[in-house]
Amino acid sequence: MQKWEYAELEVTIGGPLSGTKCEATIYQPNENHKKIGGNFGKLIAQMGEDGWELIVASARIESGLGSKHKINYMLKRPKSS
Repeated sequence: MQKWEYAELEVTIGGPLSGTKCEATIYQPNENHKKIGGNFGKLIAQMGEDGWELIVASARIESGLGSKHKINYMLKRPKSS
């Protein structure tokens, strides 16, 4: 049976002061998740090279002082044996 590992790429689009931020989280069963920050284009390109496949994307707006737009991308890849 095929086993998968999962990752989430979160892009936060703020205003002129906060700018755009991107962080990838690679989830681990032991909850020792790996976080990687950086440029969206570079991160998504590297994840594609590493075998990650997009399975779903969602967007939302966090309202309040300095509201932000967030886009989350969920990815998966086969677990290596």
